[in-house]
Amino acid sequence: MESTSAIIGLHRHFVTAQASREFISADIPVEDETASTLGEDLAEAGQFLSTLFRLQVFYALLNVVVEGYQELGCRNAAVDKLLRQSDLVEGLKRLRNGTFHFQKEPWTSPKVEGSSLTSQAARTGRSTSFGP
Repeated sequence: MESTSAIIGLHRHFVTAQASREFISADIPVEDETASTLGEDLAEAGQFLSTLFRLQVFYALLNVVVEGYQELGCRNAAVDKLLRQSDLVEGLKRLRNGTFHFQKEPWTSPKVEGSSLTSQAARTGRSTSFGP
């Protein structure tokens, strides 16, 4: 196990991810003029996409926590069981890369390829295997 400062550093990344998670389902205010110009359906679609983008950022930040946990040699039976799901862990990594690195092709980028995590969470209204 690493030093206390390394664990505190890992916790900082966890808190950052959790802070973003708190706003995933928050409605973004839309000015009346904008809403009337767009129409109700388009405004709702924009809200939905905004929620998906915030969920994408949460999962991308969570990947940093996973990498730190593994690099520091942390051990917890419940977490280790989740991290044995290598397809999900790899999906988080692709999602992180696609989220925080420019993609010329937005619909074929790694962030969309790894979006099964995001769409599962959107359908169920909660995180996939990571968190409550």
